[in-house]
Amino acid sequence: MKQRVPFFVVSVVIVLAMLLGACAPAAATEAPVASDATEAAVTEAAVAEPVTIKVVSFLTYSENADGAETKVVEAFQAAHPEITVEFQLLPYADYFTSLKTWIAGGTAPDVASLDLGMLQEMAAAGSLSDLNPLIQSDGYDLNQYYQSTLDMFQNNGGQYGLPASYSNVVLYYNKSLFDAAGLSYPDDTMDWATFMEYNKKLTQDTNGDGTIDTFGTSRLWWPYYMLMTGATPFNADATQCTLTDQAAIDGFQAMVDLTLTDKVAPSANDLAAQDDWHMFEAGRIAMYPIGPWSITEFNDVIKDFDWDATTLPIGPTGKKATFLFGNAYSVLS
Repeated sequence: MKQRVPFFVVSVVIVLAMLLGACAPAAATEAPVASDATEAAVTEAAVAEPVTIKVVSFLTYSENADGAETKVVEAFQAAHPEITVEFQLLPYADYFTSLKTWIAGGTAPDVASLDLGMLQEMAAAGSLSDLNPLIQSDGYDLNQYYQSTLDMFQNNGGQYGLPASYSNVVLYYNKSLFDAAGLSYPDDTMDWATFMEYNKKLTQDTNGDGTIDTFGTSRLWWPYYMLMTGATPFNADATQCTLTDQAAIDGFQAMVDLTLTDKVAPSANDLAAQDDWHMFEAGRIAMYPIGPWSITEFNDVIKDFDWDATTLPIGPTGKKATFLFGNAYSVLS
């Protein structure tokens, strides 16, 4: 029986609640001098003034549409009955185009979920509000976030979004293939040498026809192999390309060797016949590096073997690397 792994698209409820509150107009700060009772009445009336906030998101359109975000909105409105939230879920395909059209027409929403590319483009265009003044005035605690998930939504010192969801790439593995080979399961202490040893033992021509039927692994996107050897595409101030530095070359060589030298990962010809995603589902790849967007399908499709996941291996130079993906909630200006 396959292993069931839960996956929640949106993990940070308080972010949306904070940004919804930030969009509500502030209570009046000045009033004619009067008695304490009169001042209290004026303040109460100002706070209770009805407002409507428009919020759009793509995050849970395809999964959990009746949960996560919708429940956040319902809870917020229960706590703030004077604020009406018009919440709309939209498909990702046309989402950014719709946002830009609304901005151009002066009908932009107050809060929107954005992926990294959307956020950076809109921040550079002046379409988003810097959240730093709100964070400072409210004393909002940013320690609940990993710093890297905050950094990715910054632009020229401004914080233009707070993390709504984030994910990285991990190593899924076929437990049945490991059991058959008599190997212990990989864990977060696995180094590159052990990873390659496992790959060689798990790569097999099971029917003896000269064609590999089961591969140890598949190749991840090329920047990973550069980062795991300590290389970067540019120098510290981004004034020079460093892809020809020896560390970068070593990383690229490790990537190429998987297919051309050690032959433990499928080649371009192999992948033309069946991509690595479906190879893993079919039990033809023992260790498959991919992100959590695969979990739902793996749970539904994989019936013939047990699987699990761990971190990517420690690289040849002792460094660990992965990819970070994220989405944010932002306030439009």
